[in-house]
Amino acid sequence: MADDPFGPQFDAKFAALDEKPGFTGIAEDRDAAGVLLRRTDYVAGLPQGVSEAYAPDGSVIQRARYSAGLLDGPVEHYESGALVQRVSFQAGLKHGPAERFQAGVLVQRAQYKADLLDGVVENYGPDGTPLLTLPHLAGKPHGRAVVYEKGQPQALLDYKDGVLDGDLITISPFGKPMARLPHVAGQKHGIARFYDLDGNPVREESWVSGKLEGETREYLPDGTLIKEQPFREDKLDGEVVEYNHKAKETFRQRFREGEPTGPKLEKTTFGHREVGRKDEDEK
Repeated sequence: MADDPFGPQFDAKFAALDEKPGFTGIAEDRDAAGVLLRRTDYVAGLPQGVSEAYAPDGSVIQRARYSAGLLDGPVEHYESGALVQRVSFQAGLKHGPAERFQAGVLVQRAQYKADLLDGVVENYGPDGTPLLTLPHLAGKPHGRAVVYEKGQPQALLDYKDGVLDGDLITISPFGKPMARLPHVAGQKHGIARFYDLDGNPVREESWVSGKLEGETREYLPDGTLIKEQPFREDKLDGEVVEYNHKAKETFRQRFREGEPTGPKLEKTTFGHREVGRKDEDEK
């Protein structure tokens, strides 16, 4: 559902520092004009302690902590003096909380374990309202994700090992389900149900391994059946029947492999007639 928010692009900002064999002390990197670009503590030739990178005006743009040459501890990135990213490392791998800020407001938080997302990824708007919560396990979405609109849940998605497995539920602005779509191993599988704004069932679909299979039914808000559509291998196959608000049949038409095999028939008092054709006594 979402890429690693602190993945390769983020890592590139913190390229490994060069070894300085045998050197212990503070190393400084400067440009041709003598402006300080970076200052790093070394012990026995390896970065050990704090390393800071600087903007031309002298403000810190990056602060990292090293142990035996590897990132170890919080790594921070700044823009115009403001903290924009902070990620925890352990022995060179992302491990622990990672955060991103916008104008001082937390807009993203993630948890890592041995360089893999492991925990809940949280996204927020600039005003702090939630946008997304997405749990992970060993680098993959795993558990129930929640998508928000104006701070209210808009969709619920169940993940297992990185794919949808369980319900995908959309929610109306009034907090009631609009659709419930079951999934197994990333594909729609089971009975999908759709609802109106008042929460009344208005449609049912039968899915097998990502394809419509079986009866699809449509209802009025009061529960009256108004349409039946049989599917096989994702195509209409069988007799489509329509009903009026009193559950009385009005039309029917037969299909095979998605194509009609006969005319649409209207139900009359005396049986069925082809739509558009009048009986002899009506001519």
